Amino acid sequence: MTASTALWGPQWSLGSWQGNWTDSDDVDWVVSSEEGWTSSPDLRSDIADLPGADGGSDAASLYSARHIVLSGTAVAPDAATMAATRLKFSSTLEASRGGTLTCVENGVALSALVRLTGPVRIAQNGAYGFDFQLQLTAPDPRKYADAVESSVGLPLAPAGLVFPLAFPLDFGTASGGSVAVENVGTVKTWPVLRITGRAVNPRVTNPVTGDELRLAMTVEAGQYVDIDTAARTVLLQGTASRRAMASVSGEWLPIAPGSASLKFGADVYDASALLTVAVRSAWI
Repeated sequence: MTASTALWGPQWSLGSWQGNWTDSDDVDWVVSSEEGWTSSPDLRSDIADLPGADGGSDAASLYSARHIVLSGTAVAPDAATMAATRLKFSSTLEASRGGTLTCVENGVALSALVRLTGPVRIAQNGAYGFDFQLQLTAPDPRKYADAVESSVGLPLAPAGLVFPLAFPLDFGTASGGSVAVENVGTVKTWPVLRITGRAVNPRVTNPVTGDELRLAMTVEAGQYVDIDTAARTVLLQGTASRRAMASVSGEWLPIAPGSASLKFGADVYDASALLTVAVRSAWI
């Protein structure tokens, strides 16, 4: 066996399969065409014709799931390798399980969670080659970069008043509690939050949009709560749902393209409390 070697064009990966690569069995995988990855996904709209008048009623369009087709040719060094490669490729992705499709182009890696939505097609092409096709669907149409994590503790409360008072009064300033995040993509993205205790009734706020997420619970020292703002899940220690403890004002803290900050708060200051925000820049 030899080491895998990248070929020309964008490099693809899905599980153990790599497109536009020569793999460790010396099989050349050439992706000759793709549909649905570079172009935007289909749109759905509620725009309807106005009865008895020109035009239609205005309504926002929404993106549908992203449908992706990758087609190409695999060429093996001998008949035995070709036969083994065909068997392996037909099980690239199980029908009942999803996987991560990644495309690397010009040094930029973008990924999407996908599922098989059509048969894995294989057709003989020459003595040691075959044509292939993967038909995939990404329920979330966004293409994501790797997550970037940032953390912050609770803000220190300003010092209390000391008597006798001296004028002008200086009330001090709070420190900590605010974490800068960035979405360098073109569409809004949904962060994943982890709150580590001890945090009494913790909350996370976007001061610009007014969006706020609150938990009516205490995250004890040594515990953590994971909040997936896209899936709207709240899990204590990664397993026990605490969704009923969450309340939201506005939206679930989406991050628009550009820079933003999130503020971390709680009813009681504790130096051990920590908010970690993981943001994946997103594109359509």
